[in-house]
Formats: sequence, C-alpha cells, structure tokens
Amino acid sequence: MKQKKTVGQWSKELIEKSDDKHSVEEQMREQLSDYDRELFRCFDEKKISYKGIFYIVVLTRGEKLLKNVIRHQFFARNSCPTPEYDQTVYQCHKDWTEPKFMWVIPCKGYCEYLQANSQRVPQEEWQLLRFVLDFYDDTLLKLAKKLNNEKEDSGFLILEG
Repeated sequence: MKQKKTVGQWSKELIEKSDDKHSVEEQMREQLSDYDRELFRCFDEKKISYKGIFYIVVLTRGEKLLKNVIRHQFFARNSCPTPEYDQTVYQCHKDWTEPKFMWVIPCKGYCEYLQANSQRVPQEEWQLLRFVLDFYDDTLLKLAKKLNNEKEDSGFLILEG
C-alpha cells in the first residue's frame, strides 16, 4: 500500500518548487489533478455502499501554520448538505459514471468581495458569482431542502449540548 505524504512533506515540496521554473499555474494544475483523483476515488468507493442518490461534499481548509497548504476533505452523505462557506457539492448516483457538480461556495471573505463587487466581476467568474448570490439569497438552501424532501420553512437543526 502506498504511503500518503504528510502535510509537511507537501509544503516542503511546494516551497522547493517555488522558483522561477515552477509557475503558479503549474502548482494549480498539480492541485487540481490531486483534487480530481480524490474526488473520483471517493465517488468510486462510496457508490458501492449507497443504493441510489448520494452527495459528495468537499470542504476546503487552509492550514493555520503552513500558509501555502490547502486541504480538501472529501466525504459522502445520504442527504444534500446545507450550503456553507468553503464547500463544494456533487450529486452522485451509484449507476452514474461520474459525479454531477452542483455548487461551490468560496471562503467568506471572497464571497463578500464578490457580492460587493458584483458589477465588476470578470466574465470567467460569473458562475462563481451566481453561486455566491444564490447562497446569500437562500436559493441553494431551498434547493438542498427540496432535494431532501424537507419543508421549505423547516429551519435549521439546532443541537444543544
């Protein structure tokens, strides 16, 4: 079994590669290939255990100590999740060959920036802006509730400890 690299190893490699020969675009391509590989690994593993529709949620987190390291946590669930910051959601079915992208919501700061500057967002970010605006006006929440067969006015589940 292949041993996974630690965050420290990834960070060290990224720092070592951060010369003029290794562009930001190359680093981004490497991260995206890892992302796709992990997404399809999660999809292929989980579609065996689900009977029909399920969802893959990807949470994006920056490391507190290593600023150049971003982690993606992939997990599957039965119900469509409540939309949150730093979240990407895919709808899946055991008979599908690939997951269906539903939405991505960036970090809170970037969401606020996009909302405040919606008239100046470049065309290549219009889809992201649409997701942010749908997040803020509860369109995505209503969609999640509909997919979960919840009442629209059901509110949020509050757990008391």
